[in-house]
Amino acid sequence: MKEATITAIEMLAKSDPEATPELVRAIVRTCKTPTLGKRQMIPAKEAMAILGISRPTLRGLAKSGKLHQVKATPRKTRFFLDEVEALAAAPAV
Repeated sequence: MKEATITAIEMLAKSDPEATPELVRAIVRTCKTPTLGKRQMIPAKEAMAILGISRPTLRGLAKSGKLHQVKATPRKTRFFLDEVEALAAAPAV
């Protein structure tokens, strides 16, 4: 996505009185994710199983930027399979 488009989306999101700064950052981060439509996504439950972690830990990874999450609906969160697998393969620090 072009930077001008992302900037316009960010400005529009900021103008929404219900949009929190956290939500605006998540929207912009999702827009900047390359080839968003071509990557396989998995539900949070599957990501937790692959990584062997709890839901709060998964949320922490998303909040810290180590995983990108996409809210399919207000109750359904999806993660990119390639990112989850890369994190699972990385040596523990």
